[in-house]
Amino acid sequence: QHFARMMHPSNDRSRRLLPEVHAFCGAPLGGYSFADALGLVFDRRSVKIEKKVTAVATSDAREQVTLVFGRHSLQPGDLVAVAEDVCNNFAITKEILRLVESFGASVVAIVCLLNRSPNVDEWYRPAPGELAVPVFNLVRQPIAEYRQDHPMVADDIKAGKVVWKPKDDWPALMAAMDAGR
Repeated sequence: QHFARMMHPSNDRSRRLLPEVHAFCGAPLGGYSFADALGLVFDRRSVKIEKKVTAVATSDAREQVTLVFGRHSLQPGDLVAVAEDVCNNFAITKEILRLVESFGASVVAIVCLLNRSPNVDEWYRPAPGELAVPVFNLVRQPIAEYRQDHPMVADDIKAGKVVWKPKDDWPALMAAMDAGR
């Protein structure tokens, strides 16, 4: 709630004002708590998008999912702010916008605690020629992203120096962080 209060127009530290919204929509999974807190602070509804598995992961392919409103929904005409904890590469943002629009609602803002995207700053444009959506964040810190075959990271991957699932291999991650100090 502390961070949600920092987004409220009554907070002197707020740089920009969020547009009027009817609902804060939590993006899976990191945006759920932030959407709930924003809803409480702004006295608005909080809804959540869920991931529905359409194909299970195999040894050669990642799990396939689609986004749905499982327990919640929107009404035609609702003005929605999508809530994320961290905005990375906006990979599913376009899908979220389409899902919200399928209910006759409109996304009028994207709200995140940290916007680390190297490409999206104050505005997110889903596709050329489409209307841009304002991005509101508490911290803006661009952080470069690399593909696995990029020369900057390929050698580390080959050498086994990458921890792919930190929750499953916490001791190895801590050892790598200690070695880097």
